[in-house]
Amino acid sequence: MLKEMVKKAGEEIATALSCAKNPFFCVSGGKNSLILLHIAKERVGPALKVLHINTGVEFVHVAPYLARQRKTWGFSLTTAGPAQGRGEPGVVREECCSDRKRRPLKEAVREHGIDYLLTGVCQGTDPCTAAVFREIPGCRVIAPLMPLSDHDVWEYIISHALTPCSLYDEGYSHIECVPCAVLSQDDRPLDSGGEETLMRARMKSLGYF
Repeated sequence: MLKEMVKKAGEEIATALSCAKNPFFCVSGGKNSLILLHIAKERVGPALKVLHINTGVEFVHVAPYLARQRKTWGFSLTTAGPAQGRGEPGVVREECCSDRKRRPLKEAVREHGIDYLLTGVCQGTDPCTAAVFREIPGCRVIAPLMPLSDHDVWEYIISHALTPCSLYDEGYSHIECVPCAVLSQDDRPLDSGGEETLMRARMKSLGYF
């Protein structure tokens, strides 16, 4: 089942790249982004253009992790973000995501002339994050991983011996922004027996992290 979904994701990526004039892969440094880039690299090679939106409140681990990925896999990396001096993140999450993710994303699409944007959005993606990519003017958004669950994502990571950001080993399920990631961790104890926790434990037993 997973093999077939990955095959279809690769085909969707290849089709999008063949139609696009200036395609980019939008990544967060999270686990979905990791397998999106891996599938693309395996399917079409390492010459990928990657866009990262630094919200200004992301973990300090993310930028070095992406830099290591870029060096190892050979893709080009463009970073965009909100204007300097945005202050503390907003209280209303939807407004904060709009201010720190969606607006900088739309500006980056316009500035770089991006006509196709490929994302790691899948079944387990937080609704606020998924909403960031809706109706980007002048750009077609593709989500090749949409059929995959969080379990599928972790299974792919394990089976291909990939190394996700170390923040997952600390118990975070979403690592794009510190405030939301911390809430996510606080809402679900590590010993809760959740599927993602069990998958991380399995990875650790195999020598990852």
